[in-house]
Amino acid sequence: MDAARLLVLAAALAAPAAHAATLESAVRTAVAERLSLDPGDVELAELPSDATVDAEWSIRLPDYAFGSGHVAITAEVPGRSIRLNPKVTLYDRLPVVDAEIAQGAQVSFHLERRALSELHGGTPVEPALAWDATIALHRGRVLTTGVVRRHPDLREGAAVTLVVQRGALVITAPGQLLADAIVDQSVKVLNLATKAELLGTLQADGRIHLGGS
Repeated sequence: MDAARLLVLAAALAAPAAHAATLESAVRTAVAERLSLDPGDVELAELPSDATVDAEWSIRLPDYAFGSGHVAITAEVPGRSIRLNPKVTLYDRLPVVDAEIAQGAQVSFHLERRALSELHGGTPVEPALAWDATIALHRGRVLTTGVVRRHPDLREGAAVTLVVQRGALVITAPGQLLADAIVDQSVKVLNLATKAELLGTLQADGRIHLGGS
């Protein structure tokens, strides 16, 4: 094979492959890549009637951040440029309330594919943590941080061990929680030996660390 043919073959192998797709598929893929979503979690509406025609589309998305709603998009193929304003609906697995929940009760919830617009600007709760409702919640509501508080790991009044560590020296004393406590957060406690009220941090082992070095 001569040198000219080798150069042509090398150039062909190096060039990115172009794949034909419908306009809808090309837009969905571009939006999903921008927002780090699965293409199946991007729904499009209000596209032109020829959106199902296969072509080698090049999609230009806005430079600004966007989410669900109408999005200004430019789609191009050789010899043609289209300005689009499709309605974009985004989906993800979100925490959803299982049943009617009274204010103050622990929330039972599961993960379900729902539209991100159902967050209404809120932040979904961390599914790995337990939560208590700060208002009455209805079954099927998407659960956000604005309507819950962390479910305590220990309740007010619980008996605990108070710990002070100074170097190799560890001092312990019996104590009692004066408020609900969450691991790694500060809480007021009562030293039952001295009747002093102190501030400590609940540890994962259930003990209260009072500081020291």
